[in-house]
Amino acid sequence: MSSQENDLIQTVDDLHFYLIQAMKIEHATIPPYITALYSIKPGSNVEALEIIRSVAVEEMLHLTLAANVFNAV
Repeated sequence: MSSQENDLIQTVDDLHFYLIQAMKIEHATIPPYITALYSIKPGSNVEALEIIRSVAVEEMLHLTLAANVFNAV
């Protein structure tokens, strides 16, 4: 990493900005996964259903973690 990359977050306001961006990205990725999840017919392709469900849950966790850091700061 160059020193310029290390200087991206210098203030709490900078950190808030990047955390908000992270939350927006995570929030935007959840609906497509949930849509894909509910588009699978019940009882069919159970393996794909479980994979998509686990990814959706992970995205929800990422959103929660970013929000918790934002609140903590």
